[in-house]
Parts: sequence; structure tokens; C-alpha cells
Amino acid sequence: MHKIKLTTSFASIIFALASAAVQAQNSTNIVFTELSSTELTATLNGSSIGTMLNIGPDHWEWRSGQFASFAFASSPYSAAHVYWAEPENPALVNRVVLTQFDPDPSTGVFNLGFDITSDLAGFGQEFINPNGGYGFSVYAQGPNMQWWPSVYFEDLNDATDPVPEAFPTAVMLLGATGGLMGLRFARSSRSE
Repeated sequence: MHKIKLTTSFASIIFALASAAVQAQNSTNIVFTELSSTELTATLNGSSIGTMLNIGPDHWEWRSGQFASFAFASSPYSAAHVYWAEPENPALVNRVVLTQFDPDPSTGVFNLGFDITSDLAGFGQEFINPNGGYGFSVYAQGPNMQWWPSVYFEDLNDATDPVPEAFPTAVMLLGATGGLMGLRFARSSRSE
């Protein structure tokens, strides 16, 4: 019994150290950037990569275009689901889950991707990475590739989403126009 616990603890430590080593040596970074509740981008070392599908508000599927037969996520905390802090609300998190899309049953090859959800509640017991910080590394191997990017998530805060300026600008212009018209009316009343 003690041997199993010791082996599991030892394996966890080795896994965490390997993850840190991969992160330190890895120069391939995928950064997911949430611009709004319907817009999420993915970049690989600053260049756009993959295909992003918006499933609904705060929910996306990202397909890398990398076809693998084997993949796993390496994180010091949890590899199944990885969480980042939601900057506008500390009770909410952003979650990224390693996912196999479009599997080919005859070869076992799949399109490596992630299921990404923002603004989730109720994950107080999980380790939460800082917004914009490193979350985990992925190791993937396929017929013609080996890939091990580090994954980051940055939420640019829905509160700062680009809001159409038409309404605030129109209100300002109407207010200014109304003010000028009132001033002109007041001046013309005095001169009579």
C-alpha cells in the first residue's frame, strides 16, 4: 500500500519537473487571447494558427491543423482541464481542455485541438493560473510530426470589449447640439 502511494507521489513529482523543463526549453508558444464573449484568437509565436469555431457565447473549439495519433497535456497541477483566472470576476475561470477532433477510425489519427470555455463558475478547488500566464505543455506525435507547444491564455477582459461607438457618440453629439441650440435660443430671446 505504501509502495503504491510512494510511486504515485514520485511519478507526480517527475511529471511536474518534466513539465517545467519542457516549458523552460520550449520556444513554441500557443497563446489564446479572448477579445470578447464571441471572439477568441490563437497565435503560434505571434502568427495566427488553426481554426477557431465559436460554439456560443464564451465557448469555442480550436483545431490546430496538426494531425496526431498520440497527444497528452503536461501540467504541474492537472492535465485534464486547465484553468486561468477571469480578470473581471475572481469567482469565474477560463478553461482549456485538450481535445481530439475529427478522428479517423482506420488510422487513429485526429486533429489536435482544444475545447475552450470562458467565464465558468464554481472551480475554487482547482489550481488557477494567472491571466496571461503559462498553463501547460502539449506533447503530440503523428505520422509526420512531433509537436510540443506551451499553452497560454489571456483574457483581455470583457469589460474592455470594443463597444460600437455610434451610440455614445450620438448621445454626445445630440447633447452638444441641444446645448448649442439652447444657448442660441437663450441669446435670441435676450436680443428681442
